[in-house]
Amino acid sequence: MKYFENKERLTIDEFVDSIGRQRYDPELMKRDEGVMRGFFFLMDINCDGYLQKDEFESIFAKLGVQDTSFAEEAFKALDVNGGGKLSVKAYIDGFHDFFYSQDENSPNKHFFGPLVD
Repeated sequence: MKYFENKERLTIDEFVDSIGRQRYDPELMKRDEGVMRGFFFLMDINCDGYLQKDEFESIFAKLGVQDTSFAEEAFKALDVNGGGKLSVKAYIDGFHDFFYSQDENSPNKHFFGPLVD
C-alpha cells in the first residue's frame, strides 16, 4: 500500500509535515469531536451527562496507566467553572486545546497525562 509520494513508508519529517498540514482541517476536527464525545459518554459511568473527578481518573487506571496522579491536575484544568464536574463541551474543548493549541503553557497540556521519554 502506498502512503505518500509513491513511497511505502513515511519518514519522520514527512509524517510531522503531514500532521502539521492536517492539524486544523475542519473535517478532521469534527471527526475528532465525534470520537471524543463517544469517549466522554463511555467514561460517564453514572450516566448523568457529566464527568466527575473519580470517573475521569478511573479511565486512566482501567487503561493500565500506573501513575494516575496527573489526573487530578488535568481534571482541574478541564473544570473551567470549578463546579466539580465536566460537561461534554468542557471535555471536548480541553481535548481540542490539547491537540490543536500551540500554547505550551496551556492548562490542558496534560489532558492524556504527561509525556514520557
